Amino acid sequence: MVYVVDPASIESRVSAWANRGYQVDVMMALNRDMNYYKRGLYDGAEHEDEIQKDKSGNPITHSTSVDVPYMVPTENWNDFIYSMAKASVDAGARRIVFEEPDVFIKSGYSDAFKREWLAYYGENWVDPASSKEAEFKSQKLKVYLCYRALKDVSERIKAYDPDVKVLVASHTAISYLMYGITTSNYDYYNIPTIDGYIAQVWSDTALVPVPANGTSERRVFESAYIDYSSFAHLKLDGDGKQLYALADPKADTPGYSWTEYEQFYKTTIAAQLMQPQFKQFEVVPWSERGFAQAPGTYKTIQTNVYRALQDMYDKSATIEAGTQGIGILYSDTISQMSTAGAVTSFYGPMVPLVAKGIPLQVIPAETLTKPNVLANTKVLFVSYDQWKAIDGNAGAGEGTGSKVNDALRDWVKAGGVLVYAGGSGSTDQLNEWWAENNLSSPKQDLWNKLGLNVSNEQTSAGTNDVELQASGGTGVFGGRSSIAVPKRFAVTSAEPGAGATSLYAASGRSVAYEQAVEQGKVIVVGVAPDYFASRPAASQLIRDIAKYAVEQAGGDLRRSESAQVRPRAVHDDSSDGPAGAIAAARVLHRSVRRPAAGRDRDDGDAAPHDCDAV
Repeated sequence: MVYVVDPASIESRVSAWANRGYQVDVMMALNRDMNYYKRGLYDGAEHEDEIQKDKSGNPITHSTSVDVPYMVPTENWNDFIYSMAKASVDAGARRIVFEEPDVFIKSGYSDAFKREWLAYYGENWVDPASSKEAEFKSQKLKVYLCYRALKDVSERIKAYDPDVKVLVASHTAISYLMYGITTSNYDYYNIPTIDGYIAQVWSDTALVPVPANGTSERRVFESAYIDYSSFAHLKLDGDGKQLYALADPKADTPGYSWTEYEQFYKTTIAAQLMQPQFKQFEVVPWSERGFAQAPGTYKTIQTNVYRALQDMYDKSATIEAGTQGIGILYSDTISQMSTAGAVTSFYGPMVPLVAKGIPLQVIPAETLTKPNVLANTKVLFVSYDQWKAIDGNAGAGEGTGSKVNDALRDWVKAGGVLVYAGGSGSTDQLNEWWAENNLSSPKQDLWNKLGLNVSNEQTSAGTNDVELQASGGTGVFGGRSSIAVPKRFAVTSAEPGAGATSLYAASGRSVAYEQAVEQGKVIVVGVAPDYFASRPAASQLIRDIAKYAVEQAGGDLRRSESAQVRPRAVHDDSSDGPAGAIAAARVLHRSVRRPAAGRDRDDGDAAPHDCDAV
């Protein structure tokens, strides 16, 4: 794989490898300029007005140089990107990879973006900082512009040479949110002319502190596992897409010892292998950095891993770990609707389960519009406090949010157990599909479809601590008779009617309750999801809630301190060699506890590099 940054170097760098018999893939940044387009070297016109800018008018540039700006993906910029892709194909490239479709949340103030606003919304630009609605419209437009760029350029590549494959390399929405970037992997993945995705779960993203147990600290395994799982569940059976899992032997961030880099790598590989959906791998990005510079013993470890992954290529597998069939729903819209503070709500219910060996499935909500996505899911955690599935968001299609709720209703009726956490959020006030249907929120639509018999919902926060008391004496969540919720966390209570059973109440109003819905059940816990990251007792509570939900589904919650990944079918005997040794290895994640260095999110230096992929 050759990384290209400007047209001048493409032919020589690509053909140098193609002429020696290699299949050459080319990677390029979708929205980052190497001071070529901006200066007018593409079309003779300078393009300062197309640089992403913040509220103060400052250009947003790469951390390595002020001369490497991030661009608004205008139609003219897309023409420039296509010209580089076409030149790469002419030089012999057989795959084009567009990496990091980065548009920063704080951007939205350049003249080019204001013109795009007028064209998209049919109205003059509004300062994104002026209201929650304007902020969301800004982020939604940024996603559309990236979607348009990928769709337009990939369609032109396919028209020029149908045999060339086009892929996207990206981070997860939650990783991007923590770096102040908005995205929608579901939309980009489902563009018909995009052939696949590279799941960029770098050790740098996994090193970002994650909240749990009342602290925010480095939790490499848990972070990497959640990222890999969200990517793994983008791919559906029979969709014809390629999905590559990436792991890097040496993080971008300097200052760690090789022993630490090795530990990060082993940990992310362990998290990667716990997603049996991955059958294709990018094994050594930036080989001159992560492999060539590594000590000899670490090189040996890396080559063993490469061989193991080669043996696992295109083979189906199963995982043997804790209780299977527990999922949590999320949407990329979290990076469009929320701020970085929302990561606590995202991780709150997840980390306590993953940390204790529960192989949690992180499921993109929009995939529920496709058949049988929840066929192997017994228990599903849901919260609309920080994200919503929305209509018309690029490739998601019309009616998406309502269709997601339809799928949840049908799944519960067929025997699924849905655990809903929280109650309301600031994004309820957005002028989206639920408002157009005279609903207060997507949750109300879900409640209506499930037939939940509750009324007079109220949400409070910031006034007093709340003490929840078990409604039936001995509590169903780990035998707790009471649950203390500090006042900084929102609590939503309601009045249950016939068919709904109160589980925990405060001041005579139910905060946790359940209701059977045909063969399944809904369990509502009206406590904001970020509460579950607030202290060890809250982490244990979410595990006890999961245990209760699994029991309602007819199962038993099993934790695991180890995991095995076994091939379902083997094509040759090599799977019993290195792959078997790696896949059956005990999963240990003793991450070195050290504060992660902050940096601008970019997975590559400003200078061109070659990187190898399998």
